[in-house]
Amino acid sequence: MSAFDADRNGILDGREQLDRIEQNVADVDRDGALNINEFSRVEDPRKFAMYDTNRDGLVDNPEYAQGERITEHQYGF
Repeated sequence: MSAFDADRNGILDGREQLDRIEQNVADVDRDGALNINEFSRVEDPRKFAMYDTNRDGLVDNPEYAQGERITEHQYGF
């Protein structure tokens, strides 16, 4: 199951697909995680620490998906 499938129904809806595409576009080196420079291509770099929950300096797919769910909830998307 994809980390982007927020409702765990086995199907990525429009918003979930957009989040996955956004993360894939930003992942320039295709290592499956975003460093601060890659992250800054699609998000406000000031949010990096909020997304990087394990504090390893990278935002991986599950962290990015969770960060998107948190920010979308905060802003009512």
